[in-house]
Amino acid sequence: GTTVTYLKLQDTTNKDTLGVLGGIYMAQTNNEENTVEEKGTVTFYDDSDGVKSKTLFAFHSTVSRGTIIKIYNPGSGKTIFAKVIGPLPGTKQYHGSILGLPAQARDDLGVANEKAWCELTYAPR
Repeated sequence: GTTVTYLKLQDTTNKDTLGVLGGIYMAQTNNEENTVEEKGTVTFYDDSDGVKSKTLFAFHSTVSRGTIIKIYNPGSGKTIFAKVIGPLPGTKQYHGSILGLPAQARDDLGVANEKAWCELTYAPR
């Protein structure tokens, strides 16, 4: 038997708008067919060293390093993607939080404060 794979036009368009991390996220989650959802507080850490990275790096205590997390802010309707680089630091700043993101992510998520309630989606490990 011959297997024919159809690529829908919207898939290629979608990948471009998602960016590199979004594309990796879609691969890790099998186009969002295999995901874990988590809701909670995201804390933004000061990244005022002046370096603006194209890749947002995140801290999460139970997700494997290298996992791409989709972060959705229901308050603003905005979504971003971030790559997990390690567990949340055990400091007071992160108490009660499920994710740590650099301050530059605040604008992308439409957040004015140091913390925000967000919905996370990622591939199970």
